[in-house]
Amino acid sequence: MYKTKDFYLTAVLVLQGYKIKQHINENNKSVFYFDDSEGLRALVSDYFYDKLRVSPHQFQTSIKTVKALMYN
Repeated sequence: MYKTKDFYLTAVLVLQGYKIKQHINENNKSVFYFDDSEGLRALVSDYFYDKLRVSPHQFQTSIKTVKALMYN
């Protein structure tokens, strides 16, 4: 399992088709879990090295999806 507290990384992963397997609230911080894979790790690396290009509209939609999960 891949674990992250980074909200925007989570939104990017969801945008790219990765499914959140679990969401927990840990000390008032959201923690998101994904199935780990080589592809996911490569995407995370590209995210942190600013190598990704995404549609702003699709990114906004992905943010709304993640927020809905967090607050519902």
